[in-house]
Amino acid sequence: MNPNISVIVPVYNSPYLLGKCLDALSKQTCCTPFEAIVVDNCSDDFMELQQLCAQFDIVKLVREFNIGSYAARNKGLSIAKGSVIVFTDADCIPTPGWLKEGWLFLEENPDTDLLAGKVDIFPKAPNKPTIVEIFESFFSFQQENNCKNGIATTANLFIRRGVFEDLGNFDTSSPSGGDIEFTQRATVRGYSLNYAHNAVVKHPARHNLKDLRLKIERVNYGVFLLRKKCPFMKKQFELKTIIFKGAMPPLLDIKKAWRDSKDANISIGELLGVFAILFFNKYYTFILRMGYILGIGKNNIR
Repeated sequence: MNPNISVIVPVYNSPYLLGKCLDALSKQTCCTPFEAIVVDNCSDDFMELQQLCAQFDIVKLVREFNIGSYAARNKGLSIAKGSVIVFTDADCIPTPGWLKEGWLFLEENPDTDLLAGKVDIFPKAPNKPTIVEIFESFFSFQQENNCKNGIATTANLFIRRGVFEDLGNFDTSSPSGGDIEFTQRATVRGYSLNYAHNAVVKHPARHNLKDLRLKIERVNYGVFLLRKKCPFMKKQFELKTIIFKGAMPPLLDIKKAWRDSKDANISIGELLGVFAILFFNKYYTFILRMGYILGIGKNNIR
């Protein structure tokens, strides 16, 4: 029986995390047939991935030699059989009802073309999160808010096959931001994007400042490369936006952190640490974007 859902998971050097992801996929309570396509993107030990994927009957492993997660996702698309294409990442852990909730939402809402699910952030040590992990839990993967702007991320994203048949595949010219570019391309063309809070995957938080810094560099470099193709990104790289918004203190984010801290049971010291990271994120982003405009920006490929 052909699958109705194709789950595409790009991977690069993450066998341990991928194992958790595939184990969670094997335990889905999905009410319709599905397949999982793992796309290796030049990992150091392909044989290890082969041995891992062979443990799961639902998994097909293929390779993509063009570097970049969006090239890998496009490879998965080329062999996917489902009428609904679903994306998550190798370091994500889908909850048991993830596919079922997404599938039922699309069945009950035939006018929905793209569906973003919730991404829950979790720390390495649940009882001892780092300041960076607390920051991530407050501000990473704001899928519901993103959907209001016509964008979503492939950490948790369902797309009907017809959208790709009409618009083509992901843009592969950037190491980051291809999901934002594609989803805005779709919504600008009139396709409907909705949010399902019951379709949940869990994603590990960045653990330390180095991890966060690398993420900031990668994301901003992606925005810079795709700015001419995506209105959402183009606006972020308008000089007046960089200068005036980039130079302003992150007051709205401070307010959000203060509000979220009441439910997170964190100390005043931890909250002040989150405030400090907000300033770091804000002004490091400002420096990076000015650098890209001046031709001296820092590139982060992976």
